[in-house]
Amino acid sequence: MPTWEEIFSSRDEYNMQLLIEVSGGTYLTNTEIAQESFSLTEMLSDTTDLKFGGCNASQFRIRIRSSVQNMTGKTIVVKQFAYTDADIRIVINNGTPVAYNTRTEETSALGDDYFLYGTYKVRTDKPTPDKAYRDISAFDSMERIISEDIGEWYTNFFDTYDKVTLKFFREAILNYFGITYEAFTGVNDTVAVSKTITTAAISAKTILSAICELNGCFGIITRDNKFKCKVLDTTTVVKRYDRYKQGQVNYQDALSNVITQVQIVNDLSKANATIGVAGNPYTINDNILLLGKDSTELEAIATRLLPVVSACAYRPFTCSTYGDPCIELGDFIQIPTIDATIESFVLYRELTGTQALGDKLEAKGEEYNASGATGSSAVISQLYSSMSQVKDESSLSYYLFRSATELTVEDGEDPVRIARIRYANTGNTTVDIWHEFKMNVDFTEGSDRCKVYAYFYYDDNLIEYYPVETYAIDDLHTFKSNYAFFENQSGYHTWEVFLATEGGDATIDIGDAGITLHGQGLLTKGDWDGLIEASDIIEVTFGGAFNVTGIEEDVSFNYRDVEAIDASDAITATFGGAFVISGITEDIGIIMQKDIYSLISENGTYRIVSEDGQYSVESEE
Repeated sequence: MPTWEEIFSSRDEYNMQLLIEVSGGTYLTNTEIAQESFSLTEMLSDTTDLKFGGCNASQFRIRIRSSVQNMTGKTIVVKQFAYTDADIRIVINNGTPVAYNTRTEETSALGDDYFLYGTYKVRTDKPTPDKAYRDISAFDSMERIISEDIGEWYTNFFDTYDKVTLKFFREAILNYFGITYEAFTGVNDTVAVSKTITTAAISAKTILSAICELNGCFGIITRDNKFKCKVLDTTTVVKRYDRYKQGQVNYQDALSNVITQVQIVNDLSKANATIGVAGNPYTINDNILLLGKDSTELEAIATRLLPVVSACAYRPFTCSTYGDPCIELGDFIQIPTIDATIESFVLYRELTGTQALGDKLEAKGEEYNASGATGSSAVISQLYSSMSQVKDESSLSYYLFRSATELTVEDGEDPVRIARIRYANTGNTTVDIWHEFKMNVDFTEGSDRCKVYAYFYYDDNLIEYYPVETYAIDDLHTFKSNYAFFENQSGYHTWEVFLATEGGDATIDIGDAGITLHGQGLLTKGDWDGLIEASDIIEVTFGGAFNVTGIEEDVSFNYRDVEAIDASDAITATFGGAFVISGITEDIGIIMQKDIYSLISENGTYRIVSEDGQYSVESEE
């Protein structure tokens, strides 16, 4: 029996049949699947500079007949069968998939000789314009890790454990998600970590990426649905591609990522480490797991990490060739050309087709890393890190912003303002601002990826920090970025965020643009585009009168681009009742402090409380 690698390399000699097992006991075969509509996109890194620690979900897409039941939320297992007999078809016989010979009309059991593409959960099931088919989009188990908040679990975990090793922490997170994992011991897996932040929300991806970065690896989900720490290895060539599409190979002359030095920078704790020789450094900025460690500990971590990351030199390339799903993300491959033999890693790949399975392979990179911009935590920048520096946590201000309108950013158009926050600073403090925008990305026709650019303005001045995310899948994504700075100017300040796109449009639904702001001695003032629920407590301070009526459901404040709200203004929200605040004679701001909205001023304090769905006003002397 030939190997699957041999079968895929000579696919024209085989009859390729897909079988999709759907949770609930149903199946899809080639009969229900539109011809050659299979697509599988996987990425280890899709940035110009290689960032260790990446944990990205893989996307499976296929088009099925409209007669099939809606599959949203279903778990699917995708299998590939291959037959030398062109008359074989996989059919469903009394609820069981069998191999059926259309010439002899004989059936036989499928057996266990198949290639497993993976296990995925369907996120979207959308009809085509003519309603004849439906387009299915599904993701592997990494998507849940990326999207789920584990702030409560994190707090409870370190209430139980004072210190744990990096390895124990990683496996505890995966056990929490019920995800099995391949055995792995990284170079820094014995490093002790403890609770470094005090937070109500943090994603599992933030922590897992930080763990993987310190081991110089990446997190992937394997074909058999296991979490794997993938280390880039140039000592073993996994595959040599002697056949590829003519004219479909491009490569750079210079190697990328010849790392000579590891720098660990903890700006907030002022403990740093540099190991290696100057030339091309790999910089880790404020890794969430390293807060509180001294320079000696950081130097030991960097010393162990340097041999791993310095062995990852590769040649950036793109290549279109025959499909071989046996190749795994991060595998080291060779592609001989007339001028040179390309040796590189598979950092991105897109498999398409079934009988005519094709593979687009890619590795981006530059000869030199951008200083200070490498490493997963350089992108995240750990907004929460300043919280661990606050000794008196009762003095820490914590604000949460959520958008109240739908926002659309169009390809190539002017940047769109996503949020504007006004806050007051009463003393010197570190201000940490974390942005998290969930957006539906829709590629422009002819584009195979979309770039999203963020622009930050502090008191109307553009900040020289421009985070960019590139998405190779047109679906739901979460854009995360952080900016932290030391604020020593008392008074009121503004923070604005704008987004622009290239290669596609991005739509942000109501409530899906989120910002958290941390610091000591901060108050918000001015425009707050937020949400309020009937169960919330609202503290009001001003010098006039007001009335509140009919709050029964969730309510969102309309965005007001004004410097002040006076007696002639009103904040109105409609939601099954009316919410009106009037008679305000001073400047106010609307904030949310751990689910508490406030209106800020200098005079008497009032509290709005709910009773049987209605709100009343109580004076607080």
